[in-house]
Amino acid sequence: MEKENLNSFESEKYSRQLPLITEEGQIRIKKLKISVLGAGGLGQPLLLYLVSSGFENIQFFEPDTVEASNLNRQFFFQKDHIGQRKGEIVRKSLMAVNPSASIVWQNKSLHDQNLEEALQGSALVLETTDNPELKFAVNDFLLRRRIPGFIGGVGRESGHIVPIYPDKACYRCVFREHLQNPFPSLLPPIAGIMGSMMAYLSIAFVMGNHRIFDNAYFLQNGRWFVSAKEFSELCPHHSGRSGSPSPPDGNLQ
Repeated sequence: MEKENLNSFESEKYSRQLPLITEEGQIRIKKLKISVLGAGGLGQPLLLYLVSSGFENIQFFEPDTVEASNLNRQFFFQKDHIGQRKGEIVRKSLMAVNPSASIVWQNKSLHDQNLEEALQGSALVLETTDNPELKFAVNDFLLRRRIPGFIGGVGRESGHIVPIYPDKACYRCVFREHLQNPFPSLLPPIAGIMGSMMAYLSIAFVMGNHRIFDNAYFLQNGRWFVSAKEFSELCPHHSGRSGSPSPPDGNLQ
């Protein structure tokens, strides 16, 4: 099979990151199928940096319409967009960043009964919604299907990202029950910081850095905390396990 190369425009466009990523890595980024759940305050900076970094095979799920309260942090929207479908506007904005990308907007709500069909074929899943039940359902789905992913959340002056990977401690290990009223208020830059971090972790995963899955990442009051994940006896997936999680076995979809 003939080796695929970047064209001259792509080589120039990504010239600042190619010394870190390599051309081969950039092509992997280009082809990887990613599913993003949510295109709000956390999902928009994530999607923007994924697309601008060269990810070209993305589907995202967003069923909501624009509200006035979105405008302080969801930067793809303007006052004239109130009442319109979020996903349509987000997709149009992302396609302007990279017209050659395949960006599919799925106008549907997700729950534990339709994740299997909705996320079929995904190589990486990124959950950014403000729905605690969905976060746990996505965690369970990813472990069951052995698909890597990241679950992110923001609220007030804090945020968290929990990587999900086979044979690693999971979201239920870190959060043993549904967060109570997890997103009552939010400073807008927190969403931008956490969305950008999720994009970085996605690139690190594609580049083969699986050590990122050992930790959970927290931002609180302007400070980062990186905490090693540990198996929880209360987790239905990992109870009875102790010690350090096993290293990746490479058996992923």
